Amino acid sequence: MRPRRRLLLFLILLCLTVRPAGSEMLWDESDFERAPAAETYVKQVNLSLLRAGVPQINTLFECYETFAVLGITQAPQAENVEDIEITLFLESGKIRRAELHLCDQASFVILAAAMTAIASGEAPDVSLKSFMDYPEKFAKTIQQDPLRSIECTVDEMQGDTVRVYCAYTPNEYGDGTAWITYTLIFPRETEEKIGSFVTPPPETEKEIIRDGTDDDGDYAPYDEGTHLEIFVTPTPEPDSAAAEEWSP
Repeated sequence: MRPRRRLLLFLILLCLTVRPAGSEMLWDESDFERAPAAETYVKQVNLSLLRAGVPQINTLFECYETFAVLGITQAPQAENVEDIEITLFLESGKIRRAELHLCDQASFVILAAAMTAIASGEAPDVSLKSFMDYPEKFAKTIQQDPLRSIECTVDEMQGDTVRVYCAYTPNEYGDGTAWITYTLIFPRETEEKIGSFVTPPPETEKEIIRDGTDDDGDYAPYDEGTHLEIFVTPTPEPDSAAAEEWSP
């Protein structure tokens, strides 16, 4: 085999066996069993990121029933966090909070928008334009004064369902690198969303006779026992003519 053909074959095999940086991550079966909601959410976010033409979440660092730590790294399934870290906090099998922590400001707006859109219940193919408003405003605030720490404590609503908090720290770890923390509080299901409650129809098969015998518990006193029934016909006096009719 000629050297050029060998090199070509090697490159083809390399492309088939090595995934490019930013490609979609693989979930182990055990990870899916521990946190299926996290796996579903990340897949939806990745579809949105793929549609936007930006790198996807490709590394899972830790996965438990209560939280999962992920990231976007140069090579899939890297061992250490690089510039983008995502932590999902779960409760009763559902995601309650997502925290995006990154020093890659160029990826901040689009990644925050995608995570917010999916957390709001949108499909991966939804336009991210409306979800980019708040991250863009925050990014502009940082650019105006990059040496000042910023923390937004006022609730900002996205789609009237997700609460958003932002924080910016210029030198968080003492290495001169600035980090952004973008926190999403997921909506909680209410009784109205879970389903409506219907009053069951009364039972018609069992006949209830309220004859005062209290047989089988079928007699219910007036006012649940709080009412005293009074008879208005007076009891005849012993020496009256009426008394003679019933006296022994």
